[in-house]
Amino acid sequence: MEELDLESQENLQNHPKYEYQTRKSSKCFSYNDFFWDFMVPNELVIFSNVSNDWPCRRDWIDGDKVNFNWLEDKFKSLTVPVADNSQAFYNSHLKLDMVFSDYIDYWRTKEDTRKQLLYLKDWHLKAALPEYNFYKVPKYFASDWLNEYLLDHKLDDYRFVYMGPKGSWTPFHSDVFSSFSWSTNIVGQKKWVFLPPGEEQKLKDSLNNFPFRLDEETLKTENIKHYTIIQNENESIFVPSNWYHELQYPPYLEKPHSELEECGEGDRRLQGYEQLRGALSEDVEG
Repeated sequence: MEELDLESQENLQNHPKYEYQTRKSSKCFSYNDFFWDFMVPNELVIFSNVSNDWPCRRDWIDGDKVNFNWLEDKFKSLTVPVADNSQAFYNSHLKLDMVFSDYIDYWRTKEDTRKQLLYLKDWHLKAALPEYNFYKVPKYFASDWLNEYLLDHKLDDYRFVYMGPKGSWTPFHSDVFSSFSWSTNIVGQKKWVFLPPGEEQKLKDSLNNFPFRLDEETLKTENIKHYTIIQNENESIFVPSNWYHELQYPPYLEKPHSELEECGEGDRRLQGYEQLRGALSEDVEG
C-alpha cells in the first residue's frame, strides 16, 4: 500500500516523548539486513531519507507547506475518495466522492469554519494516472507479488495516496490479507499506535468486536503492549503483518501532511493466503 500525506504540525519537542522503534538510514542499510532483521521476525522499522529525489516532494510541497496551487492545477478534475471523520459508519467512516478541486477548496478554508472533518484517503492515484511517476518504490519493498498479480489481471490495486487537515485519522485495524505494508510521509508528521500480534485480542468486547478508536490510557492501565510512534516527513515505515494499528494527524501537530502507502508482499501464513484467494475469486467471478 502506497500513501502520501499533507498536514500542519509543530515541533514535537514541545509535546510528550513517544516511544520509537528502530530507525535506519536508507542510504546505508541493505535489503539483506532488512529481510533478516525485520521482515522474517515480523518487526517494525522506520527508514529515513527515502523520498529525497521523488517528484512529489519537489512539486507537492512548497517549503514546509502544501503546494495547493500545483496540486489543483494537476488534479483538479479528478474524482477522489473522501472519508468524513466526523461520522462513523459501522467500523469505518462515512465515505463520499469529491472533485479534487472541491476538496482543495474545503482544505483551504479556516479550521473553525469547517462543518466536517474530511480526509482524502485510499486514493488510487497511480492507477488513475499510470504515466505519472511521482514516487519510487524503496528497495526494501520492491518484492510486491500482491500488486503485481492484481495489476497483471487488471484487478484493483493497493497503492494509495492520503491527504488531509490536522485531526484526520483512521480507525483501529490491520492491513488487508495479513499483508506487510509500507507508508512514506512526504511532508508533515503522523502518529501511529501499534499493537504486536495477539495484543489486539485483549481489546475485544463481549460481542467479539474491536474498538473503533483506541484509548491510550486504557492501553496503559490494562497493561496492553503497544508502541506509539511519530513518523516524520521523508521517512518510510514498514508495517509488519497482523500488527493492528491506528493512525492520526493530531491537532497539536501543525504541518500539512501528505503520505504514500502500499500493501506489498503478504506473509506466508495460511490465513493471509486464504483471505487473498477468496477475495480474488470473488473479484474475478463478479
